[in-house]
Formats: sequence, C-alpha cells, structure tokens
Amino acid sequence: MAERRDYNKGIIAIVAIVAIVAIVVLFTSRGVFQPTLTKQNTLSEENVIGEAAMSDRLPVGSLDAATCNYIAGWAYDPDKPGHPIAVHFYIDDGSGQRFFDYTVADKEREDIKKLFGVNAAFHKNYPAGDQKGEELRRIAANKEVTLLAYAIGIDSSGALTQRNALIGSKKLGPCKKNYNPELDLANYPQMFLDEPPKIIVDRNTSLREAFAISDLVASLQHEMKFPLPIGTVVFDNQAPPLKKKDMIIISHGCYNMVANISFNVPYAPCCRSFNDNWAKIHLFNREGKNQVLIWGCNEQGIRAAIHALSEWEDYPLKGDKCYVLSDKAETTIYVNCTTTT
Repeated sequence: MAERRDYNKGIIAIVAIVAIVAIVVLFTSRGVFQPTLTKQNTLSEENVIGEAAMSDRLPVGSLDAATCNYIAGWAYDPDKPGHPIAVHFYIDDGSGQRFFDYTVADKEREDIKKLFGVNAAFHKNYPAGDQKGEELRRIAANKEVTLLAYAIGIDSSGALTQRNALIGSKKLGPCKKNYNPELDLANYPQMFLDEPPKIIVDRNTSLREAFAISDLVASLQHEMKFPLPIGTVVFDNQAPPLKKKDMIIISHGCYNMVANISFNVPYAPCCRSFNDNWAKIHLFNREGKNQVLIWGCNEQGIRAAIHALSEWEDYPLKGDKCYVLSDKAETTIYVNCTTTT
C-alpha cells in the first residue's frame, strides 16, 4: 500500500506539473512570456504592410545575446525579405571598433517567422579551441568589452548597398582564456536557447516542487524565442538517452533513474554522506549535450536549487558545480560554486 501511495503521489505531482506547463505555454502563445523586442529594431505587421511600397530601406533586427562563447539575434532586409543577409560583429575594447566576425541570418525562429514570414535568426557558438572563440576570450580576458552587430543591407535584387544598420550592442567579459564554455553555469540559460531541454523529474516530486518547477519553466520560456513544447517535463522513465538531448534533471536522492546514471551510485545509501540541508546544481556535457542536474535529499534544498536556477541573474552561478542552502524560513538562499573540471 505504501508503494501504491508513493506512486499516486508521483502521479498527482506530474499532473500538476503538466497543468502548470500547459498554462505557461498558453500564456506564451498569447505573448505573456515573449521577450520584448526593442522598438527601434522591431517592425509591426502593420508597419511592414504600410511600407511595402518603399524601397532602399534599412535592414532591421536585434542582437539578443552576446557572451564569451555565444552570439544570437535576428536580422533581415525589408527590400528583399526572403533573402538572408549577413551580420557583421565588431568589438570595441575602448580603443575603437574593429571587425571580429560575421554570420548569416538564415535560421528559423518561430516569432520572427510568424511576424515577417522569413527565416532570419542567427546564432554563432564559440566553443573551446575555436580560433575565433579564443580570439574573443583573449581580447576580453581581463576587461569588459562591447560587441556590436551590424545588419548588412541589400537592395531588391539582392545586391549589397551601403545602407547597413546597427541592430544592437552588448557588454561581455571579462572572459576566461582557454576555458571550456560548455561547462560553465554562468552560460545558463544561453546554453539552451537553440534547443529546449527536457526537464526530467522522478515520481517523488511533491506539489510544492511542482510549483517551483513551473517557475523554472516560465523563466526558461521568457528567454526562449519560441514556445516550449508540451511534454517538456517528463518522468525519468520517459527520458531520452543522455547523449541525445539537452536536459535539466531534478532528483530526490537517487530515485531518479537518469540522476542515478549521472552519479553512478547505488540507490539506497546515496544520501547518507550528504548534508540534508543542501542541494547541488551540477553541469555535465556529453558529446555536446548539456545536462544540468539538480540533486538533493530533501524538498527544501531541492526547491532552493530550483529557485536559484530560475532566478539565475540574482545568484552567482559559475563553474560546473554549485551547492545551494536555504535557511529554515526559506527567505535566504546561499550559493557556493566551484569548478571541478
């Protein structure tokens, strides 16, 4: 009977999670959680239609993210909407702008395609060992620099014009030279912007944890450029193979089978040497797939770790492992991070 009650408890929790995620996705589809694009870089559908007769217009777009290992945004030229355009990146380290790199805005992004009818997103990764990535991290090794993105204009025939547009600038750095950007929690949630992660839970998930997980889903959705799909949150026995999908894994002790594989420890004794008041956030990378593991031995610690990840801008997440502690009143959360790789 106890086993049956535990199973029912898990079923109730996952139903709550699915319901909450459905609400988040519903609100997202109505624009509640969509990021606001800056007015200067955004055209409404009415503006696009109203300017259809115009020619030789400036390209439009936005620089949405720029870190020591990742640049993303969107751009297109209304003079030839179906033709991808180039985006040039410049770096200003205080001595003036200099050309750094370029890309082509030809990736699909649901919100941009819905508004403009074109594939106009761009994202560029700079992993460890990448020549341009190491150059960027060398320039910004000991200081903050500004990265600027320019959309390169074309005319109605697709030929280049001199009408280029600054679509955004962002501060980045200081960067660590020769570090592994794939194993740095400071890059959350950018590491998941290209492909939404699966969130893996076990059947011991409580209702209070379900609400915390809904906050995590909402915070991710706020950064995403497209709605998270139904089925983002699943039980551990429904999880895809570790090397096939980005994941956020949330586990009580070792009852989550996916977490058990990650830690490679037996089920029963795994909490005996672990402080019950703490939880940990641990970042793994398997063949290019990121797995963020939230692991603890009690509900309070796990909720604190989920909250720290949901509100990543308020906590010093860095390195590949963070220990999280909440006081008894759950009013203060302490985070201590380290690099183990």
